[in-house]
Amino acid sequence: MKNFLIYAKYNKESGISKVWIKNKYGTFMAKSRLHEDDREFASEYIGCRFAEMKANIKAYKKHKQDLQLRQQELEYFKTMLEQTKGYNPDSIEARKLRKRIYILSEEIKAVQATIDELNENLQIEIQQRDASTKLLKKIYENRKNPQYSEEQKKFIKALSEKVQMEKIDV
Repeated sequence: MKNFLIYAKYNKESGISKVWIKNKYGTFMAKSRLHEDDREFASEYIGCRFAEMKANIKAYKKHKQDLQLRQQELEYFKTMLEQTKGYNPDSIEARKLRKRIYILSEEIKAVQATIDELNENLQIEIQQRDASTKLLKKIYENRKNPQYSEEQKKFIKALSEKVQMEKIDV
């Protein structure tokens, strides 16, 4: 689906990112709110990225609604044809109608799979962002505290042992 970004803005005071996108199904707006724990690592790009992903999901949901409406209309038309006196279920027209209904149902399933995938990707990116901010917080804490953490002590010890082994080999 081809989207055009109309507006993207991050408000530092409130921590809210807003994004408007436009495509052939309409204009969609989504918001993303900054979590209070992440305020020191606030990023305009990340907030707008999350909001854009949410707007994209809304656009796909609208596309799915349009397809479902088309399918309902064809189903209604099919039942109307079946009620007529001279209806032939084996005619070319009836076959084409049933085929089109089937194709629409497959398209709806594909769009729903895309929506599920986009939701999953959004959750994965949020989790990755949380993990990276936790790592950054840990690094900043270690910089403030001159004492080495246990992991750093183990790393330094292993590194010094490796250097000693290389000196012996030479």
